[in-house]
Amino acid sequence: QPVPHVRWGTHRAATLCKVLLTYSGQRLHKEQVQDWLWPQASVEAAARNLRVALSELRSVLEPERQPRAPSRFIQNGGESLSLGGDGVEIDSQMVLDAAELDPQAPHALKCLQAAVQVYRGPYLPDDLYEDWAQTERQRLLLAHESVQLKLAQAYAHHRQYPEAIQTCRQALVTYPTHEGFVEHLIYYTAQTGQPALALAAYDRLAEVLAADLGASPSPHLASLARQARDGTLESPAPLAVETMVNPGLSRRSNQTMTLTMEGHQLQTNLHRSEQLVGDLITALEEIRLKRVRLQMHALQAETVRARLASI
Repeated sequence: QPVPHVRWGTHRAATLCKVLLTYSGQRLHKEQVQDWLWPQASVEAAARNLRVALSELRSVLEPERQPRAPSRFIQNGGESLSLGGDGVEIDSQMVLDAAELDPQAPHALKCLQAAVQVYRGPYLPDDLYEDWAQTERQRLLLAHESVQLKLAQAYAHHRQYPEAIQTCRQALVTYPTHEGFVEHLIYYTAQTGQPALALAAYDRLAEVLAADLGASPSPHLASLARQARDGTLESPAPLAVETMVNPGLSRRSNQTMTLTMEGHQLQTNLHRSEQLVGDLITALEEIRLKRVRLQMHALQAETVRARLASI
């Protein structure tokens, strides 16, 4: 059940909880956690902050726990920490697991539908510039892409082509340069006699590639689009859908995703650089003010010496 916001108190417990959730099942060295959460603090201060945050987090997760009783969720062993235990389920893991499913497997459709509902956007959007969240955010983004493609395949496997088409169109809103979704869309619309939907998606893809990357759709996809326009595309059997995305498209999508991630990393680095520049300007201003104060004190001292000399 949801934990009321007021129960979290300071941000320390909530941030520590997010770190432990991100690395659920792994043992994190306490010094690593301290460096992530309090990089500017001394070793002693960071260790003290971690002890307080752990105490607060235990109280939030287990308000009925007796003092000094072991925690059901937080394993605190010497120099390491981890979150886990029986009954702990994390929704992001559902997305990662669904990305590995065979779309033709029994119950795959329900699992993929549930995973798509769980994913609500970038992982921990309030922590976009935190190093400890970057890897998991990118991993979930790629998993979500795979889940949506497999969901479309699962719908097609059950001959639910309108749902497969809608899944591809929705995915292209998030991944506008992913050629795989356009290719699937071309084949699915061939089943329903709606090639205009796929051709409109292809035209948008071409515009985005040209504007953002100075590129054009792959020859394979361009050929499929021409066949769809001419009405010469041969509609494949539903069971062959999972083989339609060629390796070239997968590589192209991965390259585009890599460029997106690198751009995000550059944006993160720029943000941090701006912060460092701001801190440097502040420090220089403090130095200037201290220098002015020292000059004033020197003048006052000189005045006092002159008065003493005249007595």
